[in-house]
Amino acid sequence: MVAVSGNGAPGPGSVFAGYTIERLLGAGGMGSIYLAQHPHLPRKVALKLLHPVLTADDSVRARFELEADHAARLEHANIVQVYDRGCEDGRLWIAMQYVPGTNAAALLRQGPVPPERAVHIVCEIGKALDYAHQAGVLHRDVKPTNILLAEPAGPGEPERVLLTDFGIAKALDEASGLTRTGTFVGSLQNAAPEQFDTTVALDRRTDIYSLGCTLYHLLTGRPPYSGDTLPKLWHGHVRSPIPRPSEARPDLPKAFDAVVARALAKDRNDRYGTCRELTAAARAALTGETTTTAPAPVPAAAGDDTLARTVAVDAAAEPTRVAAPRRAARRGDSAAPLRVVLADDSVLLREGISRLLSDEGIDVVGEAGDAAALLALVADERPDIAVVDIRMPPTHTTEGIVAAATIRADHPDTAVVLLSQYVETDHVMNLIADGAAGLGYLLKDRVADIDEFVDTLHRVAEGGSAIDPSVVSRLVTRPHRDSRPIDTLSTREREVLALMAEGRSNRAIGAALFLGERTVEAHVRAIFLKLGLHPEPEDHRRVLAVLKHLEATTP
Repeated sequence: MVAVSGNGAPGPGSVFAGYTIERLLGAGGMGSIYLAQHPHLPRKVALKLLHPVLTADDSVRARFELEADHAARLEHANIVQVYDRGCEDGRLWIAMQYVPGTNAAALLRQGPVPPERAVHIVCEIGKALDYAHQAGVLHRDVKPTNILLAEPAGPGEPERVLLTDFGIAKALDEASGLTRTGTFVGSLQNAAPEQFDTTVALDRRTDIYSLGCTLYHLLTGRPPYSGDTLPKLWHGHVRSPIPRPSEARPDLPKAFDAVVARALAKDRNDRYGTCRELTAAARAALTGETTTTAPAPVPAAAGDDTLARTVAVDAAAEPTRVAAPRRAARRGDSAAPLRVVLADDSVLLREGISRLLSDEGIDVVGEAGDAAALLALVADERPDIAVVDIRMPPTHTTEGIVAAATIRADHPDTAVVLLSQYVETDHVMNLIADGAAGLGYLLKDRVADIDEFVDTLHRVAEGGSAIDPSVVSRLVTRPHRDSRPIDTLSTREREVLALMAEGRSNRAIGAALFLGERTVEAHVRAIFLKLGLHPEPEDHRRVLAVLKHLEATTP
């Protein structure tokens, strides 16, 4: 008979999925880990049992199994091996290599780690990550709790360092919707800026950023950005200056400051190209040597526009001229700060942009959450420029565009910069038709580059224009007039629509395409907009979209 504890968890001596439970090793937000005996081999394993709530959704189970299979392909001395996985009595489980010892988080409870040991730990984890990246696998959650420390393999050998939990916890976060709870906040402690934008395709530079955060944490005894809420962590990683290890710990070589500064660069193009480059720089900082490693080129992910730069357009210049340096004078008064109003239904985004602009000496004179409030604000404040989200309540379709057109008609002295999550060329063409002076159109990820964003605001306020290069590219290749609306869908939107036609829910679509549920919802709204399916009380837009898909794909 299986022995269980009072709360239904396996107790010592019980058998689960063939493994004999010996004792509990630890418990957390995802589940519990037990020391267990392998059913057939003289081997002990770490058996992780996930909470039953994570097994209720088929999409969560599929995502878990896929990520576990990816992790099982990795065989490296610095990676905890995955032996098996499955589902037993309605609970997902995974059997992994048991590593007796401690983890880096427990080590840090004693204070900062000696620099020599900190660099050794980071170097070993860097080897694991570079190996995984070459195999096409990202970790996405590199942090001290996922770094295991064990006794040396033999006399004269260095401390063993292993990385665990490859992508599995993060995948469950995203697939199960735990981002809506406090559970997800812990996994954002070392999150790269691009991880806060669910529309950005991640690559190895995300793990490199997290490894840099870990280096800083080990050296100083504290994470680079503190915070126990999503807004605080977002502000730290996306907005705050990169901290210097030598300021937190004066006895450290100042050369570590440059290493951390490059590893934690807000723009991932400015980071190290590989973990090996980072760890070589860390060793050099420790020993006082110099390195001459050139950055490794990182190809852009398919559909990832974040590596492009904003194309600025002067009112009287050719359409693709790169932005010139900021003009010294604006409307005859170079001393007056730029006056800006912000309009976006996301309070978090508005506050973030407001702080960003205020730090740059720009006067944010008002904020609005919908188009009506924006128009009233512009009429009252007469700002130099309005930064407007294209989609705002109540329908999240064209409210921002209509408001922008109204501002340009009624308040010609107020310039407009539109922000959009996606490329929507029809809106751009409609606005440009009335003249490009004092108009900007950017994808939202451009805001992360503060210098470029501020330069854009000044340029547009001075009568110039700035059009995102992704939009320019789409305009150049826009379809002929006799093309069908469905032909305007992006590749990702076509994938989402095809899964909608299979009867999949947004959550299931997210699991299939490795997207967050909110990102899927945004793609669905974009599909409705491009297909001309505006909200109607008697229409079911999801069914109508599927019908259009079937019409287009049926011979």
